[in-house]
Amino acid sequence: MPGPPPGDGPASPSPPRGHRYAPPSADERRTAQSYPTEQPPHQKAHFQQSGQKPVPPPGTRPKTYWALSIIAFVLFFPIGALGMYFSAQVTSRWLDGAPAGAKSASTTALVLDLCFIAIGLIFWIAIIIAAASSGSSDYTDYNY
Repeated sequence: MPGPPPGDGPASPSPPRGHRYAPPSADERRTAQSYPTEQPPHQKAHFQQSGQKPVPPPGTRPKTYWALSIIAFVLFFPIGALGMYFSAQVTSRWLDGAPAGAKSASTTALVLDLCFIAIGLIFWIAIIIAAASSGSSDYTDYNY
């Protein structure tokens, strides 16, 4: 089996099995180290160093309303999951450095949770009333 053409230098190692691209050469690694990519400014302000926990922005974090979200989810399954989604967004947006987005998600979670709890209660009360009004006396009176 012939080797690489003369003048091309040593052959680069073949990519590991299952990988699409060959590993970077020594020149590519040197270039990548000498020209680091810049991070967006919001990440620089809220993350001290890689590997450390994120530092939230100053101020008070909005409420997540997890308890209301779980109640809404139980009463009005599966639509109540929307409230849980927005409750989760409060923390993630806060840690991303978007306090306005966290406040918006908190307000949305509260409104959705209260609406879904009201709809769920009305639904279950209607089911209980319908079951009670149908009565079981129709099924116990046998005329043979």
